[in-house]
Amino acid sequence: MALALGSLLGEGAVMLDARADDREAAIRLVGGMLVAGGVVDEVYVEAMLDREASVSTAIGEGIAIPHATLAGGDSVHRDGIAVARFPSGVLWGTETVTVVIGLAARGRGHIALLARLARMLLDSETSDRLRTVQTVPELRVLFEHSGRISTNLERRRSGGSAGASLPRGASSA
Repeated sequence: MALALGSLLGEGAVMLDARADDREAAIRLVGGMLVAGGVVDEVYVEAMLDREASVSTAIGEGIAIPHATLAGGDSVHRDGIAVARFPSGVLWGTETVTVVIGLAARGRGHIALLARLARMLLDSETSDRLRTVQTVPELRVLFEHSGRISTNLERRRSGGSAGASLPRGASSA
């Protein structure tokens, strides 16, 4: 079984009241958090910016998940994520983003990690809570329970029962 997404959030990898003038500054912020946590080298941040220049990492609903191309993979020491919330928003192409999740994974692991984040964010209550949590521990709990949320969503789609418990506020209906 894969580790809970919360285990990929290192110390100092969450900022709930971030500010950035543009998406480049926002990417540099979350990239810097990954660098500070020992997840990646500074080269990875430049690779994140290169990716963004070729295709936007905004996924809708005010969320962006910047990450590098495979070319940046050599500068990844371990899998990790960093989360910054921008209450005032950041213009990201044609939309405003309020949550930026920087992602780094070794090898081709970023594809699986992106898929896990997408499954977590498909739950509207979870994505709403991501935008409204008030404390870093609250956000960490949300990410720690992400595996259970994904499991419950998959069970609901297949018609099975959801045996795992959900975090406070998450719905199984």
